[in-house]
Amino acid sequence: MAKKPLDPHPSWNPLESSEAAKANKNRVNSLLKGLRVIEVLNTYQCLNTNAVAKLIGATRGTTYRLLETLREGGYVGRDESSGIYWLEPTVLGLSEGMSQEKWVWKTAVPIMENLDNTETWPLSLVTPHGATMIVRATTDAQSPTSLHYMTIGARMPMLTTAGGLVYLAFCEEKDRDFLIELARKSMRDNQETSLPSGAMLKNQMAHIRKEGYAIHDGGHRITALAVPVFSKSRVFAVLALRYFSSAMSFKQGVDRYLPTLKEAARSIGLEFDALES
Repeated sequence: MAKKPLDPHPSWNPLESSEAAKANKNRVNSLLKGLRVIEVLNTYQCLNTNAVAKLIGATRGTTYRLLETLREGGYVGRDESSGIYWLEPTVLGLSEGMSQEKWVWKTAVPIMENLDNTETWPLSLVTPHGATMIVRATTDAQSPTSLHYMTIGARMPMLTTAGGLVYLAFCEEKDRDFLIELARKSMRDNQETSLPSGAMLKNQMAHIRKEGYAIHDGGHRITALAVPVFSKSRVFAVLALRYFSSAMSFKQGVDRYLPTLKEAARSIGLEFDALES
């Protein structure tokens, strides 16, 4: 299931004429196609071989070989049961030092560092990554109250974390159903029984959408409070604050930090839109 109609990717314009081919005799088409694969997976996030093939204008066989080559190189991940591919964090290293994370460092990080958080509880910004959430920015290194350090690039399950549940609650329904199915399949057999039922999860999603946040006991004596970050009307990230469970109750945490956290998430979204325009 794709997030958008599967039209050929606008950046992929293969040169088919013999004259064009002669004029570009030094071009390595397989390299260009591999880069197009990365582009479409970045745009559509989770796709199977057939969908990627349609988007880059290549045969299924060629696309499969490209995907598997990228997977062997650590740039792409694959869910064995569904055949779905996604980008791995290794891709971020391709443009290290350039603008690929510009929106994180120019918008999110300054806002996170300046958030009115007198106890300096650690904050993290996470985005979807296959069947997981990946940490894009964190203030753990600056926080004296970080019990368990969270590092950039770390991945967390969607179905059992506040950040994952918030993203699922606010993403489009068709994407939510697909991601929940993918996340369930990716969980180990001994963890599957601890997951909520379909009806319970549906009710949980509805409650999160109504309240505008999720709060969750993540274990290890840590509670996480998370809110969505929107670009216009689309959720694209989640901002979360973590504190010692012994420091305050769920209600105290919500009363004390939810307004500030929501305002910070709103500011990140607005700055992101300004950067994109």
